[in-house]
Amino acid sequence: MDTVIERCQRQQAGHEYRIVDILNRLGNIVVAAVQSDSNEETQQSTWERINLEELIRKLLRYQGDPRVRIAAFGCLARGIAGLPVKLQLTTLREVTVTFIYRSAMASQEHIWIQCEALMLLALIAPHSFLLAIKHRVVHPREGDALFVRRRGVHLLGKHDKFHPELAPLVSYIIDDPSPFVRQALAETLGNVLSSKGTKNRSEVWQWLEQLMFRDEAHQVRASAILEMIKITTDPLQEAKKMHLLQTVLTEEKNSFVLKVALEAASSELNTLVIHCDQKSVDTFKKTILPHVIDLHQHAPDLSIRRWAACIREKMVIAADPVSRKLKEQLEDLLKDVLPGKSRRVPCALIKKHGENTLGRLLSVLSQDNFGYSLRSNFWGCRIQRGETFSFRLWRLLHEMRTPSTDKRQGHSHTIGRLYKGDLYSPSAILGELTETQVPGEPLFMNPENSWRPYLPLPDQILSCLQNPIRRQPVKIYTAEGITEIHPPPSSIRRLLGAAKLTLHFAHFAKIRNWEEEGSVPPGEYISALKKLGVRINYRPHEDDTGVSDSDPSVERFFLFPLPLLDTELYYRIRDYFFSVYENTLPDLAIFATALLLFFVGSRFIMSRIAIRSRRKLDLVIGGWGTRGKSGTERLKAALIEALGHSLVSKSTGCEAMFLYAYPFGKTREMFLFRPYDKATIWEQYDVVRLATKLSSRVFLWECMALGPDYVRILQHQWMRDDYSTITNTYPDHEDIQGPAGYNIPGVMTEFIPKGGNLITSEEQMLPFLESAAKQSGTKFQSVGWQQAGILAPDILERFPYEEHPYNIALVMAMAKELGID
Repeated sequence: MDTVIERCQRQQAGHEYRIVDILNRLGNIVVAAVQSDSNEETQQSTWERINLEELIRKLLRYQGDPRVRIAAFGCLARGIAGLPVKLQLTTLREVTVTFIYRSAMASQEHIWIQCEALMLLALIAPHSFLLAIKHRVVHPREGDALFVRRRGVHLLGKHDKFHPELAPLVSYIIDDPSPFVRQALAETLGNVLSSKGTKNRSEVWQWLEQLMFRDEAHQVRASAILEMIKITTDPLQEAKKMHLLQTVLTEEKNSFVLKVALEAASSELNTLVIHCDQKSVDTFKKTILPHVIDLHQHAPDLSIRRWAACIREKMVIAADPVSRKLKEQLEDLLKDVLPGKSRRVPCALIKKHGENTLGRLLSVLSQDNFGYSLRSNFWGCRIQRGETFSFRLWRLLHEMRTPSTDKRQGHSHTIGRLYKGDLYSPSAILGELTETQVPGEPLFMNPENSWRPYLPLPDQILSCLQNPIRRQPVKIYTAEGITEIHPPPSSIRRLLGAAKLTLHFAHFAKIRNWEEEGSVPPGEYISALKKLGVRINYRPHEDDTGVSDSDPSVERFFLFPLPLLDTELYYRIRDYFFSVYENTLPDLAIFATALLLFFVGSRFIMSRIAIRSRRKLDLVIGGWGTRGKSGTERLKAALIEALGHSLVSKSTGCEAMFLYAYPFGKTREMFLFRPYDKATIWEQYDVVRLATKLSSRVFLWECMALGPDYVRILQHQWMRDDYSTITNTYPDHEDIQGPAGYNIPGVMTEFIPKGGNLITSEEQMLPFLESAAKQSGTKFQSVGWQQAGILAPDILERFPYEEHPYNIALVMAMAKELGID
C-alpha cells in the first residue's frame, strides 16, 4: 500500500512540476506578445485575446503543492507588469482583485504566496496594497512574517507612486523588530532619494540618518551607509553624503561598520572622479581624508588601521589626475601578465613620474592582487607580477632537518622565493591563514588582518644579501609606508650574512611573526637582521604638506631592542593460477598484458559512460574548498529543493551518502557503500550514473579528490560544471596539496571549469583563483567580508545550526547568478 501511495505522490508531483515550468514560461511569453506593439489599444486587445486571468484562475486557488499557486501569482504579476500603467489598474475583474487582497492579508497562507500577492496588489490596486502593508508593519508578527514585511517595504521604494505615502509608515518600519526588514527600509529610502520626483528630501534624509547612527544592529547601520553611496549624485546631496560619511568615521565604534564606511568613502571618491569636476574631488578629499588618517593612527582595532591605510592610498591616487592617468596606463599594460612573468615598461615613464609615485601606485594595484616588482638594468625596465620561485639552500637544509612521512610526493621541496627587483609592492593579501611546515611564508596575523607586508620576509633579505654588486637599498612600498633594506657595503659581510640567514632561516621566520602574547619584543626581528649587517629603515607616507601618517603599531617593529588467443590459452591460464611450477616468463607477460588492457579498457569505457551521463544532466553545480564545503553543498541542495527541481547532491562529509529529491518531492538521505570506508573518484562515477537513472535535472557535487590529477579528471573530463564554488583555500592536506600555503590555491585552480562560472568566498588567495579563471575563460565572481558581514542576525538565527555567514553569502551569490530572488 505504501508503494502505491508513494507512486501516486510522485506522479502528482511530476505533473505539478510541469505546470510550474509552463507558468514560468507563460508569463514571459505574455509580456513579449503584449509588448510586440507599442499601441495601447493593440496591447489591450492582445491581453484580452490571451485572457491570462481566466487561464490561471483555477491555479490561483490550487490546493496541492503551494509552489503551483506561487508560480500562478508570479505568472500573472509578470504579465500585468508588461502592460501600460493605465491598463494595469483596470485589467483584472473585481473578484480576482479581492481574492488577491485576501491572499496578501491572510497570515495563515504560505509565506511566498503572501509575498507574490503583495507584489500583484502594488500593480493593480495601490490603495489596497497600502492598506495591506500598513496592517503588516503596524502589527508585526513573529516568524516568517518578516519576509512579507520586507517584500512590502521593498515595493514601497521600487514604485515611485508610493513615495508620497511613505511618511505615515516609516515611523513603524524604523522600529520593526526585524533587522532584515529595517535593512529593506534603508534600500527604500535610498531609492526615494535617488528619485527625481521626491519633494521632501530633508525628512527622508532624517530617516536614513536614524538608521545610520541610532539603529542597534550594526548590519542595519552598514546597510544604510551602502544605500547612501548608491544615491544619485547632485551638488546638494553630495554635500549631505560627505557630511554623513564624516560623522560615521568620527563617531562609529563598530569595526565592521567602520570598514564599510571606509570602503564607501573610496567608492564615493571614484564616483566623483567620473561624474564631477576636480574641485568636487579635492573638496571631498580634503574633508574625508583627515578622518581616514585619524583612524589609521588611533583606531583601537588594528585591522581598521590597516584598512584605513589602504583606503588612504586609494584616495590619494584617485584624487590626483596625473596619478589616475598613470594608474590606468599601468593597469592596461599589466592586465595580461601572468603570475611570475614580467613586461617591459618605458623607462621614460618611470623617470617622468618618479620612484615614489610609481611605488605608491603599484602598492594600490597590489592591494587585492599579486604583488609587483620593478627591475631596472642596462636592458631597460621591467615590472614583474607575482613572485619567482627557485632553488634555495635554506629550504634543502630545512627539509633535511625535519624529515616527515606526510610530505607531498612528486613536488619540489627545495624551492623558495627569489627577489631580483629594486622596488617591491607586495600583495596586501596572499597570507597563509594557518601556519604550514614551510618557514618564511607570509602568515596571516588575526589582530592586524594581514601578514605585515611592511616587514620584509627572510627571503627578501636573503635575495638582497646574495647580490654581490648591489649598492642601492631595496625599497618595499606598502600602504603603511616605505621599508628600505640596506645590505652591508662589504661583499664578504653580505656573504657571511647570507650564510647565517641560510643556516638559521626558520628562527628568523619565527621572530618575524611576532605575537602580542609572545615573550620577545616586536623589534627583535629587525635587531637580529642588524646583527647580520642588514639595516632596515622605515618611513611612513607623507601628505601634500609633508606631514607623515605614521602608525605606532607599525613603528614598534622598527624600534631596537587484449591479444589474439589460441585454443590452448584457457588451459595455460588455468595452470598459471593453480600450478606452482608450470608458470613461465611468457605466461607472466601475457597475464600482465591482459590485466593491463582490461584495467585500461574498463576505465576508458567507464569514463565514456560518465561523460555521457553528464550530458543528460541539465545543470551541474560543483563545490570545493578546505572548510565549509559540505555545509555549503547542503545549502545549495536546500535552494534547489525549494524551487522544486529533481536533484541529486553528492557530498563527502563524515558519512558516505547523497541527497535525492524527485520534482516537488522531499529530499532524502541515501547511504552509499564505500569499500574499506575509503572514498575514490569512482564513487563519483557511480553517483552520476545513478543521477541519470533517477532522471534528475540538477546534480550538485562536492569534490572529494585532493590530488590535482584526480581533480582534473573529475572536473575537466567528467563533470564540466556549469557553476562551481570554492569556499576557501586554508592550508590543509599539505602532504598532497602543499607544502606551502600558496600551493593550496594552485591545486584548487584545477577545479575551475573551462568556460563556466566560478564563485568563491576566498579572500587571501583570491588572485590565484582570479588569474586561473581568466586563463580558462571562466566568469569569475567573489564574495567577501562585506556580503557576509551585512547578513541580518535574525536571518542567521533561523538556521537550525550555526552556519558560517561566508557560506550563506556564497550560496546567495550563486542564487543571484541563477536568476533566483
